[in-house]
Amino acid sequence: MGIASLVIGIVAVVMSLIPCVGWLALLPAVVGLVLGVLEFNKKKKAEAPKGMSLAGIILNAVALVFIVVWVAVLARAGSVLEKGMGEFGEEFGKAMQESVEAFERAAEEARQQVSE
Repeated sequence: MGIASLVIGIVAVVMSLIPCVGWLALLPAVVGLVLGVLEFNKKKKAEAPKGMSLAGIILNAVALVFIVVWVAVLARAGSVLEKGMGEFGEEFGKAMQESVEAFERAAEEARQQVSE
């Protein structure tokens, strides 16, 4: 289980570093962390070397930290983008309304000139 925790930890860290898909490493990181803790406790009772399970625990914990950071960054970016798009939409709507009004005035002036 220690080797599995270590391998899963390496995969989870690599996956968690990829923007926008790093959250997919959540399940492997949790599984690897649980395996590492179980193996660590088992080796602790048997007074056996605990290096691989400890490395697996650390790597999976680091992966979880990266996942939380990415989720927070992307949530903040989404919030800022939503606010910006809302402001853009309002400004765009105003500009479109002004353009329509200017076009209607120009069309009315053209009709008046034609009818004269």
